[in-house]
Amino acid sequence: MPDRRSIGVGTLLRGRRPEHVPRAFWHRLTPLRYAAYFYLLGWAGYGVFYVFGQGNKIIALLCFLLWGAMIWLCGYVPQRIDRRLHRGVEASGYRTCVNCGYSLRGLPDAHRCPECGVEYSVAGLEAAWKNWYASK
Repeated sequence: MPDRRSIGVGTLLRGRRPEHVPRAFWHRLTPLRYAAYFYLLGWAGYGVFYVFGQGNKIIALLCFLLWGAMIWLCGYVPQRIDRRLHRGVEASGYRTCVNCGYSLRGLPDAHRCPECGVEYSVAGLEAAWKNWYASK
């Protein structure tokens, strides 16, 4: 069974969703991925200026510390998003679309998600979400 903690910084930066990760969770990480890309680009750019003598050692140290903060955020923010999504999934009785995260409460047991159009069954949704949250 896949370990859900296997979503690391490298996985986030690659941008390809691992098979065991629900799309509803993965799409909520998009802003974090873009922030990491831009920060990495900015830090690399400053590193080039520093190497060629245009930079300041204090700013280089600050960039290094901020790099550590970004790595910490890439570990902390997904956990927070996961907890929030888990509360919503449990509140809906596991009737949440695995593809887009839309709450399917009040809809028939086998239907299409009105948000993204993916077919679902309540048994399939419950199994998918319980599998995701059981893989601690």
